[in-house]
Amino acid sequence: MSFWGIEVKPGKPHPYHSDDVQGKLRITQATLGLGFLKTCILQCSVGHRSPIFVCSLLSGKAESCSLNLEFTDELVAFSVIGQQSIHLCGYFDSEEGDHLRDEYEYDSGEDIADTESDESSEYDYDDEYDDEEDEDDLQMYASSPVTPSGGNN
Repeated sequence: MSFWGIEVKPGKPHPYHSDDVQGKLRITQATLGLGFLKTCILQCSVGHRSPIFVCSLLSGKAESCSLNLEFTDELVAFSVIGQQSIHLCGYFDSEEGDHLRDEYEYDSGEDIADTESDESSEYDYDDEYDDEEDEDDLQMYASSPVTPSGGNN
C-alpha cells in the first residue's frame, strides 16, 4: 500500500491511468483548497463517458468529504467546477501485497473464548478494591451561597 495524492486545479483536468502502477487506486478524501467562499464541485469521467459529480465542497461549511472510490484499469480524468482547487488523497492497493495480508489473516482455528489462562480465570477484581469504606471519614459540606450576578452587596 502506498500513498497517492493530487491537486486538481480549476480549468485543468487531471488525468490518471493505471499503466504506471500495479494494483487499484483507492481515493478516500477530497479537501477544498484555500480561496473563495463559493461552492466547488469535483467531477470525474471514466473512459469516454460523460463526467459525473463526485462531491460538492464549500469553504467554511463542508471543506472535506470522505470518499470510497476505486479505480483499476480505466482512464480517469478529474476536474473542478468552481474557482478553488480540490486536493484528493488515497492509496494504491497493490495486488502483489495480497499474499502478505493473507498470511496475517491466517486463522489458526482456535477460538479465544475457548482458551483458558490461569491469570485470566483466577484474577478477581474484587480482591483489588475493598468495598467496605469507613463512613466515619466522609464529611458533608453545605453548598456555597449564590449571589445575584451584577449586583454589589
